[in-house]
Amino acid sequence: MESYEAYHAAFEAPDEDEARRLLSAAFTPTARFESEHSGGPVIGYEDLVEHVLAMRVALGDAPVTRSPYRRVGDAVMWTWTVMMPGGEQSGRDVALLASDGRIEQLLVFDISPDTT
Repeated sequence: MESYEAYHAAFEAPDEDEARRLLSAAFTPTARFESEHSGGPVIGYEDLVEHVLAMRVALGDAPVTRSPYRRVGDAVMWTWTVMMPGGEQSGRDVALLASDGRIEQLLVFDISPDTT
């Protein structure tokens, strides 16, 4: 399983322990996450885990669809759509991979129709 696949699998993991295991395979210890809605960068594995676990709770059982992954060198991109009670949200993620294949930086861009 590639690191970015492990990141996505963590959202669907049956419990928090399995999500943590998947996230340890996905991110480097010094990884950085940033989105337009994160209030600034989330830096370091432990803070990233807490951020993703909070996102798992916020998403609940909302259905998520993802595009195929597109990779060029050490960069991977995909789009996603989630159906939340308030409407559809879409985004484009770009992951920059470390030499060991884990995610070193993850950037999330909102591309929902009302933000373009």
